[in-house]
Amino acid sequence: MRFELKSLWIWFAFILTFLWCGLSPQTLSIPGQSIQQDYPISQRPLVLQRDIEPMPLSFDLTAYRSIRTRTLQGFVPSVGRSLDTPIVRDLVLKVAITRHIYANTVRNTPTHHRNAAERHLATVIDYTVQSGNTLWALSELYGIPVVRIQKDNHLSGDTIYPGQKLRLVNPSSHPPAMPRLLKNAPAELIPIYMQAAARYKVPWTVLAAIHKTETDFSLGGPITSCAGAQGPMQFMPATFAEFGVAAPGVPGPPDIDNVEDAIYSAAHMLSVDGFDNNPWQAVWDYNHSARYVSTILQIANF
Repeated sequence: MRFELKSLWIWFAFILTFLWCGLSPQTLSIPGQSIQQDYPISQRPLVLQRDIEPMPLSFDLTAYRSIRTRTLQGFVPSVGRSLDTPIVRDLVLKVAITRHIYANTVRNTPTHHRNAAERHLATVIDYTVQSGNTLWALSELYGIPVVRIQKDNHLSGDTIYPGQKLRLVNPSSHPPAMPRLLKNAPAELIPIYMQAAARYKVPWTVLAAIHKTETDFSLGGPITSCAGAQGPMQFMPATFAEFGVAAPGVPGPPDIDNVEDAIYSAAHMLSVDGFDNNPWQAVWDYNHSARYVSTILQIANF
């Protein structure tokens, strides 16, 4: 008889513990015919932002029974009978229910809630417009549509000005870091290299490396080598006649002595010569020297 009373007291203690865990405000409760999560907002599984309304975390009794059956079916074989106690069973069940609630809450969150969360967690670059920048070039460099840049910055047109501040939201790409050997490149030329590179799909660092090697970043003017190459990027006149292009915003026909035209023309030539498929060959076509090619690619950190 004493043994039976002792067993009853143990079971009574287990029941009290179960009720205390089950009805605690930070665990699961059963109000009527539904199971509802009563976590305080700060402890809910879903990370809630200030501009997102809390979603009700609840599901019906049928779902609860289904989860309970699936969770406890293989419980004893997996943990052994020594751990098969009401407290452990309750803990395992609560973990399964919490995971179910979290998964369904995220899946059923309305689109405007998810968009608000994305805006809250967005990556934003505060960009200062440089001389020569255009919205198209920034779009190509950072992988953001022009209309998106205009909308995020309340721009009514395509015109931007040096020194203007722009917010670039969630860029899908970034310009490569400045190689050590190009640190002395003139700041006003960097946007031109980048824009020409974006248009013709070649690395801007290669254009800068050619410019440095040919004329040490000359900004224009009549420069003629002993071999007859001319201008900041040292084109032979016949080659420039074939590949020369005018840079955006530069009036008149392509000018071999204009630094912007020369940079765009070099990018055009590298692109036509297949830089995408064979960078070494494309640079060799620019200057027929294996040593020259190695020097350019080394300076460009390519």
